[in-house]
Amino acid sequence: NPGEWTATVTPTGGTAGSDTITMSSLSALNVTGTIAFGELALNTDTGSADKTTTVTNTGNVSIGVQVDGYGAANGDGKAMTCASGGVAIGNEKYSKTAETPYASKTPLTDTADPVINFSIAKRTTTATTGDIFWGFGLPLNGVGGSCSGTVVFTAI
Repeated sequence: NPGEWTATVTPTGGTAGSDTITMSSLSALNVTGTIAFGELALNTDTGSADKTTTVTNTGNVSIGVQVDGYGAANGDGKAMTCASGGVAIGNEKYSKTAETPYASKTPLTDTADPVINFSIAKRTTTATTGDIFWGFGLPLNGVGGSCSGTVVFTAI
């Protein structure tokens, strides 16, 4: 049973005993740091070149992952805010498959959407991980300078 653990203890000079307890489920994750797209010209995208985030299951149950994003404030409709202007949320895209063309990746939204068919097994003796692959596109005009935004990963 996934929520039960059995511990066996043998005291010195005594008799072995065991007990089974039910553990509470914990859905938790850790994600690698920054998704750094580098320099990108206006009206271009990253194509099939990916930036990878590795998600590690740090809980005690199998998990799925949902993602959402924002530029300066949650719900602002931006993937990034820039020194001049901002980039719409749908211009940041992801895939669970490496080297997926930018146009075929799933657009990020400003609400938490599950990454479809993406799951990470519960941790046993070693860490269990999964990768999400990211791409980005810039509009024809209206943005300039350095840009930054936030992607929120949630275990489900």
